[in-house]
Amino acid sequence: MTRGTTPTLTFYFGDDVDMSLIDYGEVTINQGEKNRIIKKLVKDVERKEFNVFLNEKETLSLKAGLCKVQVKIKLNDGAIVASSIETLTVNEILNGGVML
Repeated sequence: MTRGTTPTLTFYFGDDVDMSLIDYGEVTINQGEKNRIIKKLVKDVERKEFNVFLNEKETLSLKAGLCKVQVKIKLNDGAIVASSIETLTVNEILNGGVML
């Protein structure tokens, strides 16, 4: 992911996962105590995936370097499950301002 861009992060689920059992999902992107983004996931049942859309200001709030990413899901029966914590590289951008 590059700072100052508008990426879509996609999280795939295996064929053995019944997507109809998933009620709600969110992703947390964490880079220290101050840089935290929590976004609702958009479910794509046909592709068995979740997407999260980040805006320019959100990616500019991150510093170049590593960040941690984790998906948290609420099932229809109320159970909460979380993925393992993954590491994602945030790349620098030369023009760090918001585009008009």
